[in-house]
Amino acid sequence: MRPATIACVLAVVSIVVSVIPRIDITVAAYLACPGDTVWCHKADQPWEWLYRFGPLPPVACGVVGIGLALAGGVRRNRPVRTAGIFLAANLLLGPGILGNSTKFLWGRPRPRHIEQFGGTQQYRPVWAPRPGARGTSFPSGHVVTAFSLGGISVLAASPVARGALVLASLVYGTLMGIARMTQGAHFATDVTWSATLAWVAIAMAARAAFARERPSGRPSHGGDGQSEGRRSSPAPPVR
Repeated sequence: MRPATIACVLAVVSIVVSVIPRIDITVAAYLACPGDTVWCHKADQPWEWLYRFGPLPPVACGVVGIGLALAGGVRRNRPVRTAGIFLAANLLLGPGILGNSTKFLWGRPRPRHIEQFGGTQQYRPVWAPRPGARGTSFPSGHVVTAFSLGGISVLAASPVARGALVLASLVYGTLMGIARMTQGAHFATDVTWSATLAWVAIAMAARAAFARERPSGRPSHGGDGQSEGRRSSPAPPVR
């Protein structure tokens, strides 16, 4: 399944979740605790571990991508360089731009900051941005980062490996979303739309990096190690 297809499926799921009445408040209330300590499970495991260390694997993939891009450029190995550019672009577009930079433009208050859970702000639906307002609930940087791990599936050589990596990344991102909701940091709609943004970034990065690899625009996974300097000779002109 192509990244763009996965992004479209997640967008449909996000739309469905967004129109369910009071879904955000209901899920948050289920994860909250009665009494003064509303988010009493925020330090429980594995939620605390995911919050602290969960972003490291996707970030490591992006850093490795930068190294591959540099090494491929020095050694004139186009497949390696392209794979590295893709991994680095995925990190920049997903966690970097869509996952963290845009949240300051949305102004959505977190669950722990709204009146229903002991805060002072009013709940605002995900489709009602308010630039400049206090609130960094949407999108979730942790969730976008976790789902961006699915980018490595683009580099897999076989359909079975790609499917397994996609499934693993979806499970990983979902666990990160549960962790952040349990900590009162994000709503359910923040999680679903953050997953969508992550796969939009993967699709954009793949499109940009692999657009020139084949006429069809599909990435040439693995490659044969052929350098840029060794190109096929043009056909002789017809006399």
